[in-house]
Amino acid sequence: LSWSAATNAQRYTVCVGTLPGLCDVMNHVEVLAPATSLTLTNAQAGRTYWWQVWAYNGGQFLLADSGQWWAFTTANNAGSGPGGGPAEFQKVAPISGTLVGNTPLLSWTASSGAVGYFVCVGRSWGLCDVVNNAATAGLSHAPNGLAPGTYWWQVTAVDAEGDTTQADGGTRWQFIVVNNLLGGSLDNVDTRKEVTPTQVRIGDLVTYTIVLSNSGGMSVTVRVSDTLVTALTLVGATPGYAQSGQTVVWENVLVPAGSTTALTITAQVNTNALSNPTVNNGVVISSYADGEPPLVRDADPVNVEVYRAFLPIVQKPLSAAFLPVVIRP
Repeated sequence: LSWSAATNAQRYTVCVGTLPGLCDVMNHVEVLAPATSLTLTNAQAGRTYWWQVWAYNGGQFLLADSGQWWAFTTANNAGSGPGGGPAEFQKVAPISGTLVGNTPLLSWTASSGAVGYFVCVGRSWGLCDVVNNAATAGLSHAPNGLAPGTYWWQVTAVDAEGDTTQADGGTRWQFIVVNNLLGGSLDNVDTRKEVTPTQVRIGDLVTYTIVLSNSGGMSVTVRVSDTLVTALTLVGATPGYAQSGQTVVWENVLVPAGSTTALTITAQVNTNALSNPTVNNGVVISSYADGEPPLVRDADPVNVEVYRAFLPIVQKPLSAAFLPVVIRP
């Protein structure tokens, strides 16, 4: 902020505010003559400010520009999101209408420019009375001990300047907590696992299909994990998943009542299969029920026979030399 020198001025004071006549940002900061400038360091991006300068000589003072406050707007350099906040991003799970246990895992995508996130969970739309803007630097949050009922949730990304962007343009998602959701209903979940192809060479791709069937009358939400043996290298999986070493994990998998849900894994057969040409692989379906041991069920293993190419063996006749045999009487 700079101004022209006032005749006979001994000092100046500078005010900056969010409204004309208000000094809530910079309150009469003194500058001694002959200096005629001052740097504002605590301005936020994409904001409009008003400012004014007083010149003093003894007990007399004079306002610049006959007392007219000037306005300026800082550049919107905080981010690409609405209002200069972090970039727009989306929630991942649980989607609206999902039935979950009382410790659901809330997850979302990353927002470019964000340094952290605030998580809000409420019993009514717009409220944060259950989880009140819990701060996290990660991309997930797991509130625990939720009572049965319907909840709304939202995530807000924040950047280094305090600007914010809400996930999904501000649209909240809803989930339903069912007490002991999986305590007995997991018995209604059956699993089937298939693989194609079943005969492969080293370097070939195999695709596992995991089918969850729910014969019960209520939707079930489960956690599915599949640990690949070292003979397999993960290439990808669907739908969205998390990976820890050789283990693929799907959280909050919804299996509707009387219906099925399919998951897939694509893996490449590597040279570790040479030492054991039969590759076994299983799947585990776990409960979210709080305070109870997880209910786990292994699917029938599938076998991948690994065969190798061998060089052909060609037989060739061998010449042989024989000493003459002389028969003597």
